Amino acid sequence: MKRKLTSTEKIRRYMAKAPYAKPKEIAAALDIPISTVYVSRNALKKNGKLPTAKPKARTQQQATPDLVNQPPHYTVGGIETITYLKAKLTPEEFRGYLKGNVLKYASRANHKDNPKQDIDKMVWYANALQEAA
Repeated sequence: MKRKLTSTEKIRRYMAKAPYAKPKEIAAALDIPISTVYVSRNALKKNGKLPTAKPKARTQQQATPDLVNQPPHYTVGGIETITYLKAKLTPEEFRGYLKGNVLKYASRANHKDNPKQDIDKMVWYANALQEAA
């Protein structure tokens, strides 16, 4: 009789096939909580059991980060800041956070070097607020 694989073993096997898969993708594919993916991935990294693969060649599109939808500095630590906040705040607090960011980006858009980027961020937070309502 085969023994059932643990979540960590499933994650390790998945990452062997797709080493650059994002935690959200892994959680959806394996039908496990994203928090389990983060914990297991960090444990695998620490133990040196995380599969390594040759990095894909960078294309011109990859060289320019998307500073509105996925700023690279928001994923430091292995979890996107917005995901962490949503997990830690009550729904009401999270909506307040989103509303505050809509107001912040709307009020400062014409006072910075790149007003279009701030307007895009305001729209992003307004859409997230609408989804959270």
